[in-house]
Amino acid sequence: MTGIFPSPELETSRPRVALDGAWVFSYDPDDVGVQQQWFAEGAVLPEEITVPGCSQVRRYASARGNVRVTDVAIPEHSSTIMLKYGCLHPSWYQRRFIVPAEWAGQRVFLHVGGVKPAAEFWLNGQKLGETVTSRSPVRCELTPHLRFGAENVLVARIHWPKYRLDGVWDVWHAWSGFYRSLWVEAAPAAHLADIHVIPAINPAAARLKIAINGAREGLRVVCEISGQGETYAGEAAVRGGEASLAVPMPGAKLWSVNYPNLYRATVRLVDGDTPLDEGAIRFGLREISVKCRQVLLNGTPIFLRGGCDDHIYPETVCPPADVNVYRERIRKAKQYGFNYTKSACEVFTREYLEAADELGYLVCQEMPFGVLGELREIRNDPPAELTGLWQRELANIVTFDRDHPSVIAYSMASEQPVNWDNPAPFTWFSRKLPALARRLNPAALIIDVTAGFHFSVDTRHGRRDTDLLEDSLGTREFTLTPMHGPLEIPDTVKQPFLLHEWNWIAALPDPKLIERYRDLPLEPVQVPEMVEAAKQNGLLDALPEMVDRSHRLKHVLRKDAYELAFEHPKVAGFHGWLIHDIAYCPEGVFTEFWDEPAGLSAEEFRTYNDDTVLTLDDDDRRSFIPGAMPLGVQIAHFGERPLEAPVLRWRLMQQNAMLAEGERALKPIACGTRANAGRLALKMPAGPPAAVELVCELWDEVRKVCWNHWPLWRFSPAGGRFPAVSSTQPLPARFQIGHKPDDPLVPPLGARVFVTHRLVDGGGFVIDNLLRFIREGGRVLLLSSGALKEAESCMYRTVPYNMGTHGNMGTVIRPHPALGDFPHEGWCDLPFISLIEGAYPMRLDSFRPARIDPIIRSNGHLVSMEDKAYLFEVGLGDGVLLACSLNLLPAAHVDPAARHLLRCLLAYLADGAPAPEVVITEDQLRAAIPLRDCPVPA
Repeated sequence: MTGIFPSPELETSRPRVALDGAWVFSYDPDDVGVQQQWFAEGAVLPEEITVPGCSQVRRYASARGNVRVTDVAIPEHSSTIMLKYGCLHPSWYQRRFIVPAEWAGQRVFLHVGGVKPAAEFWLNGQKLGETVTSRSPVRCELTPHLRFGAENVLVARIHWPKYRLDGVWDVWHAWSGFYRSLWVEAAPAAHLADIHVIPAINPAAARLKIAINGAREGLRVVCEISGQGETYAGEAAVRGGEASLAVPMPGAKLWSVNYPNLYRATVRLVDGDTPLDEGAIRFGLREISVKCRQVLLNGTPIFLRGGCDDHIYPETVCPPADVNVYRERIRKAKQYGFNYTKSACEVFTREYLEAADELGYLVCQEMPFGVLGELREIRNDPPAELTGLWQRELANIVTFDRDHPSVIAYSMASEQPVNWDNPAPFTWFSRKLPALARRLNPAALIIDVTAGFHFSVDTRHGRRDTDLLEDSLGTREFTLTPMHGPLEIPDTVKQPFLLHEWNWIAALPDPKLIERYRDLPLEPVQVPEMVEAAKQNGLLDALPEMVDRSHRLKHVLRKDAYELAFEHPKVAGFHGWLIHDIAYCPEGVFTEFWDEPAGLSAEEFRTYNDDTVLTLDDDDRRSFIPGAMPLGVQIAHFGERPLEAPVLRWRLMQQNAMLAEGERALKPIACGTRANAGRLALKMPAGPPAAVELVCELWDEVRKVCWNHWPLWRFSPAGGRFPAVSSTQPLPARFQIGHKPDDPLVPPLGARVFVTHRLVDGGGFVIDNLLRFIREGGRVLLLSSGALKEAESCMYRTVPYNMGTHGNMGTVIRPHPALGDFPHEGWCDLPFISLIEGAYPMRLDSFRPARIDPIIRSNGHLVSMEDKAYLFEVGLGDGVLLACSLNLLPAAHVDPAARHLLRCLLAYLADGAPAPEVVITEDQLRAAIPLRDCPVPA
């Protein structure tokens, strides 16, 4: 950097000329601007652009002569580049301005709040310098080249150097430009350069470190701290361009999540009695620390409930330079129980941090040192140019944001292994960079790397310099149903442990997004493709219902995952993935426009995302027959005060009817404690099959602390009498069937219903007798386990956006008499897990051209929109084929849900199922049988 330096932003009364607003502009796709001297005073740029903002927000037509869509290779995850016209080539900005003539004799500086990724500056044709600092403000002196009282021409060339930061801003949308305000200001020869407050809480005090440019002998600083109805003061002499002083603040109020008390430190630089300069900053008195496996805020344990932020701004592309945008977002996040956030491989701007300070929201700043772009792998053996950039940028970022009480932690990088053979990543991310951040801001915690793929601070290269461990749990959280606990966290974890990208669960995008994005600079990537795939597969009319049910599934899985995190004694918090959706990847709580989730209130969300949370100990079981239910409740309490006389109250409800109730007095519960309330004295009363609800409340004397609720199912232990049923497999003993189980696919005489697990004989040929049985009016229940062509996923839960093209994105249950009195809400809620996990849905496209509307549909992945089902029926001749791929056998022998559903299906067929709406031919049925099981006859 030549002549351009980092510049912490102080609140000052210095005279300014604002440079926000209209600039002239041009892209430079052939990079000829320097050669053709576009920086010259008389250069004419053909376009106009608004600052702050980014150039990619403009709507360019690619046919225009001065614009060309870049030829530069887009980063690997090209599906994440949602710009309609992404440009990675240089761009030029020009602004004309006048400074008052009376400024002559003072030093005049250009302040740039934020420019990305790198910029060169000229004033009146003279080169000022160059900067690659892209996440913090910079300034340069204009005085030598400035015309006072006359027009000046400022020109900037913004470009993408080889070595630069590589964060979400650089990869998701690859935007560039001036994203925060610019101004020109006059300053006296001696002026304040930086004010840093180091808070102390016991006793309350503020230690100030002040830097002065152009300092001389005899100068003093006078400080006044005001806020919360109090005023405190102190002063100190300036020595060597610096001044330090400690200001006691007796009776001052601490800053916390629930009480974000802020103070303002106003510093005056004086020469005797003559004031020279004045600046101010806001700060809060707070202490963040760790003890064993807990994080402490002001000495009290706190559970970090974080939503990762991927910086999706459909209207502006780059982060808006408006604090009100972030105030509204943070208010919503706190209403939904979040107290913390981490920017995914990126940092938050000052506007965001100001809002977080005001509202009491904790922030981790994660360095944009390699995310998904071309620079990610270079981290494994970084050249000196890149490590030098990391050190400078880390110092700039920390120096710029360290006075914000909301900033409690820094992460040096994400998903960087620290225990590989090459020691370079460990040296930088686990040693050198953490040491630099600690030195510059001792009031914050350090995460050396998030998801460092090592659960201990001890590695083959030595000990990691980290306060917090943050990691994923391998493939477990992506392949197993969340109810299949507990979490497997190694005993080597001795520090506070945060779950990495927790609850990585996607739903289907809403097709309405296409219209909402119509006039915006971003594309709703993959949403039109999803709609087209649904159209091609005959699912367009069903798509709205599929989208709704997929979001319901996302909500219940997130609830289960959050509760799992709260109850685990080694977990100190989570980085939830995500706080907001991405168009093609609705994994968030809020939409990318920060709309609240449909059908999910803040009150409901806080039942499992708040200071105190009740969790259900259910042994992964939600279906019961009348009698004792082995259910227990655990309490995770991270409120600011202990619970002195807690009482747990519960009731079992069926709609508005009370089935059972009880309460239990508990021992006092300290802050940061997980308490076990033990098994509840609960019995499921007799009655017909029904969905019931367990509601629990925790009271402390007369105050209701929290509540939670969980769906349960009640089934009858009875079976049924089916004299006309025959089966190739043993059915539960409670079912009285008229024929003994026999594996040959030959329905016996007198059987009207035939239950089979296959359609082919030992040689792989379709049994003609079975087809004849159906054609002549027989009813067949096919418990398909590979008997029909299967889809490629057997998971109950949804899959992340980048996990291939297949998966179960939720279910839709259509009202149908085959389900009898089986309880459901139009989709497969958590009690269905045992029926679905490991079961492959059947492909309905195999029956084309027949179009089947299944009874239980498995929603396809948004990319492929497979037409598939867990349960459907078709007619064949005069008979009925009812195909089910759910786990009914052998589960029906022990699982009341599987047993009852099997009973409903058998009763439907035995009672004379009516002719189905869709009738298929024998050839269509043969086409739906896997080729491996159905060779072509000789």
